[in-house]
Amino acid sequence: LEEFFHHGRTHRGRLGPFATLHRDRIHTHCCIFTEFVVSPGVISRIQFNVSTIESPGIVTVIPPVLHFALTDYRGHVVGGGIEAATLNGIAILQVQLTEGYYDVECNETGQSFGIIAALPFEEWGVPHDTRFAVLAGFSQICNTAQVSEREPLLSLLAKIGIGRYRDFPEMGLIRANATAPFAFDTVSAGDLSGRMDQLHGLNRELGLAVLDCFVGAESWNRPTATDKWNRYDGNGLPWKWPRNLGVESDGYSAVAERWGDVEIGLEVDNEFDADAHLPADQYAVLMKVFRYGIDAAAARNATARAVPLVCGTLTDAVHTAYLNALCDSQLATVCDAVSYHSYTDPTNVQDDTGRIIQWLQQCSAGAGVPMLPLHISESGADFALRWNSTDSSGNPRGLPRPTLDQDRAYAYASAAHQIENIAIGVSTTYAFNFVYYEESGLNYGLTGHDRTPLRSLAALATVVRFLTEKEYVGDLPGKSGTEGRGRVFANANRTEVVASVFAGSWAADEFSGEVRPETPPGPMWSWSIPITGAYGADGREVHFSCSAGAGCQWGNYDKLSWLRLDPSVLELLDNPTVASTLNEAAGGGGRANGASVTGQASIQRVTPPVIVQMGYDNSTTGVDHAQTAFGSAVAYTVPVAQARAYTLTMLVHNLHTTEGGMVNVSVAVGAGSHSTKAGSAPTSVHTSSITVALGRGVTPVSFVIDLTAGMNGGTMHSVTTSTSGVWGSSGGVGWEDRLGMLFEVVPSA
Repeated sequence: LEEFFHHGRTHRGRLGPFATLHRDRIHTHCCIFTEFVVSPGVISRIQFNVSTIESPGIVTVIPPVLHFALTDYRGHVVGGGIEAATLNGIAILQVQLTEGYYDVECNETGQSFGIIAALPFEEWGVPHDTRFAVLAGFSQICNTAQVSEREPLLSLLAKIGIGRYRDFPEMGLIRANATAPFAFDTVSAGDLSGRMDQLHGLNRELGLAVLDCFVGAESWNRPTATDKWNRYDGNGLPWKWPRNLGVESDGYSAVAERWGDVEIGLEVDNEFDADAHLPADQYAVLMKVFRYGIDAAAARNATARAVPLVCGTLTDAVHTAYLNALCDSQLATVCDAVSYHSYTDPTNVQDDTGRIIQWLQQCSAGAGVPMLPLHISESGADFALRWNSTDSSGNPRGLPRPTLDQDRAYAYASAAHQIENIAIGVSTTYAFNFVYYEESGLNYGLTGHDRTPLRSLAALATVVRFLTEKEYVGDLPGKSGTEGRGRVFANANRTEVVASVFAGSWAADEFSGEVRPETPPGPMWSWSIPITGAYGADGREVHFSCSAGAGCQWGNYDKLSWLRLDPSVLELLDNPTVASTLNEAAGGGGRANGASVTGQASIQRVTPPVIVQMGYDNSTTGVDHAQTAFGSAVAYTVPVAQARAYTLTMLVHNLHTTEGGMVNVSVAVGAGSHSTKAGSAPTSVHTSSITVALGRGVTPVSFVIDLTAGMNGGTMHSVTTSTSGVWGSSGGVGWEDRLGMLFEVVPSA
C-alpha cells in the first residue's frame, strides 16, 4: 500500500471500455472510529473501506484515486482536492489539522465524515472526570450499533475524555425463567443487544464505567389479565411490573455481583413518572426490589457492595406531589443517588433542575442523611435534539448526517446543557445520545450513521477538555441572565481559569450564512476582563483583541465561546449566584471529581425482608394522570360516594426465600408531607398484625378508611402505610418499610 501511494496515480483513468463511474454505486465506509479523533498539528492517517454496489449490466470500478474536501465547524472550505489512493478496497487519507472540528467529503461518493482534532485523553495526564458521561444504549432502546462496533465506539469515547455512559440491559435476556441459570452473554437476534458480559468486559479493559438502567420485568414474571391486582390502568404499561417481587430481586442481585466492579450504579426503570400512569408509591416498590437484590449480593460478595442504587429517572414534567410521595416512601434511605432528565433551554437549566436540587436537599435532610447526589442521566435541549423530521408527505427520514444549521444547533444545546449541569452541582451529566438512532420520525445522535463525530460530539469533547479538574467559581460580571451565561471555572489552586460564554435561546436563522462580523459589536461579547485566549465551540482558536477603551472583544460565531482568563479575574466575578447556591446545596457535585454516587455508603441500612404495595384495582380506583403535560400520575382517584368508607388493600410481599413471621401493618390517613394537612396529626390510624408465610409470596390485608375527614375543603389526602418486624434481618435488628400514597376525592359518576 505504501508503494501504491507513490505510484498509484499512474492508474488514473484505466477503467476499461465497459466500466462506468457511478456516484451512487461507490461507497466509502470508515474502518477505525478512533482514527477520526486526530492530534492537532500531527500528520494523521484515516483509513476508509471502499466498495461498489453492482447492478445487472453495469460494471462499477473503484477509481484509483479518491478526492476529498475539508470544511470547518462553520462550514468554510479549508482544503480541497486532497487525494487518497485506493488499493484492494482501501483508501487512506492523510491530514494535518489545527484544533477543531472538520467535515471531510468524498467527491466521488458525496459522503461526509466528521473529524475532531484535539489532544487525545491519554496525553492529558489526568484520570477521567466522573462528572461527564453520555447515554449510549448499546444494548437496546437507543441503539443501532452492532456488537462488533462496541469496542471502537467506547474507545472513541475514552479518547475524547469521557469514561462513563448509560446503558439499558435486558433482564429478559439474562434469565429465561425463574429457575434457569443466569445467561450473562446471551446473543440476541440482529446482534444489537445481548452479549452483556462482553460489554462489561470491555469496560474493564478500557477503564470505563456504566450506569445500567433496567426497564420492565421479564415476560414470564409479568401480571396477567386475570390477576386480582393488575397494578396498572388501561393506559399503563403492564410490562413494567414484576409479578413476584422476590424472584425479580434475584436478577438485580446477580447483576450487582457479576458486574459491580464496573458499575456506576443500577438505575430503576426509565421516566416512570411520565409513562407508567401510576403514582410514585408504585415506583417506590420497584426501587426497594432493587435495593433488596443489591444488598443480598453485598452479603455474598464484597465487590457488590460498591454498586449504588440510582432512583428516579424523573422527567422535567414531574409533579411536586409525585416528588413528595417518593420522599415519603423512603427514597433518601433506600437509594444512593437520584436521576433526572432535562431537555429545557440551556438558560432555563438552573431553574428547571434547581427545583429538583432543592426538593432533594429537603428530602435528604428530612431523612437525616447527607444530600443524595443528582445524576442528569439524559441531558440536552428539546428544540435542537433532532434533525430530518418526517414531513406530512412521508418523505423518508434517516439521512446520514444533519445539515450544517441542524448540527450546530444540536452542538450548542448539548454543550451548553453540560456546562450548566456542572455549574449547578450535579454529580454526573449524561449527554443525549451518543449512537445515532431514529425515533418517531426523528433522528438523534452525537455521531452520524457512519459512527463518526458530529459537531455536537466535538462541542461536548471541548466541554470535557476545558472543565476536567475544574470547578465552578462564579459568573462574569452581569452575565447571569436569560440573555446568556458567562460561567467561570478554575482548578483547585486557581492557577487555571476558563469561562464558557453562551447566548440565550437558539435562533436558527442566525446560522444561514455570514451573519456576524469578525468582531461583533455589543456588550455580550465585549468585557474589560483579562482574556488570554478565545476559542469556538469546537475548541478552535478565535481571534480576539483587547484595548484600554473597549476591553476585549472576540467573535462568538457558534453562540458558545470558551475563554482563557488571567487568574486576577477571580476578584471581579459575580458570586454568590443562583448557580453557586445550588452547587453548594448539591454537596459540591459540580466540583472536579467531586461528590461520588457512592455518597450514601456511610448510611447503615437494615433492608426489610417485607415490602408493602398498594393493591391497585382499576375496577374501583382510578388514577389522576392529567395534571402535567406528559400525563404524570399524581394521585389515586376515589369517587366521593366511596371515599367515606374506602377499602384500601395493601399487598405485603415477603422477599425472603425461607423465613416468615409476624408483621405489623399500620395505615395513617393524612400523615404525609404532601397532605393538605401537612404537619398535622393524622385523622385516623388503623393497625393490623398478620402472619406472613414462610418463603416468597404476597399476603393482602385490607382496611376501611375515611378519605373525607379533615379535608378542610380540599380534595387531596395522603395515606402512609408502614410494616415492621424483626425476623429476616441479621442480629435480630428490627426493620420498617414505609409507603406514602396520595388520594384524590372526585365527583361520583
